[in-house]
Amino acid sequence: MSIPTNNDIKQWLLRQDLDLINMIGLREMSARLALMDKKPDRNTRWKSGNMEVLQPYVSQICGLVDNLLDPGEISDYKGLVISTEKGGYSHLKPDGTLVLRGNMTFPSFVSPLAHEYTHHVQTEVLGDEIFEHPDKYKSLYEGHARAVEKVVADEFVAEFRDKSFLDFYYYCFTPDLELVRSWYLREHGLPRDDLLSEDADKPGYVFYRNYEPTHYAFGNVAFSLLREQQGDEVLKKVIQGENVFRG
Repeated sequence: MSIPTNNDIKQWLLRQDLDLINMIGLREMSARLALMDKKPDRNTRWKSGNMEVLQPYVSQICGLVDNLLDPGEISDYKGLVISTEKGGYSHLKPDGTLVLRGNMTFPSFVSPLAHEYTHHVQTEVLGDEIFEHPDKYKSLYEGHARAVEKVVADEFVAEFRDKSFLDFYYYCFTPDLELVRSWYLREHGLPRDDLLSEDADKPGYVFYRNYEPTHYAFGNVAFSLLREQQGDEVLKKVIQGENVFRG
């Protein structure tokens, strides 16, 4: 088994073509802006619900993740404990409990569950070590979970004809891509621009884009590029222990 490190992923990103990064960036930013424009019109469609209301969809969401990653019987969502807590972020507890933010709507429930259940699969198949060393593996496990989340959200968009299932994904992805792209330009000694910025005229923006991207951001963007190049099958290869960032 060969698990790519945070540094492996950063070096892989530096070898990628800027035109591909720009193409994905412009496409995803356009999609996010379209969602933001329509958000007031769809706020009334979905009411907030508790786990009793959302429970019927757990098997569908986790089943989509299993079909995508093919982890085998080692990862059985039927035995999972899922709880809701007010405020904070959704996360996977050390005891295996999936904690989701309480009082969420159906669309905002799908992405966090798919994401945290992917972490469960990663733990069961790849082992606890990757989570015990975030300074070494966080780009891998967060970027991979974010990519799986996007695939699952797309399935619900198609089923319900409602793109609000992608709100959670785009909320994180477009800022991550802007930061990683700015880092890429700096590393290659290329002039910076505002191609992917929605906030270039806001105070503090220049300071913001000089930030070093987080491991989370590097992984998020890397897996987006990887899926563009190799398709969703590459997500299964991670669970199989293949270093998909070797090339």
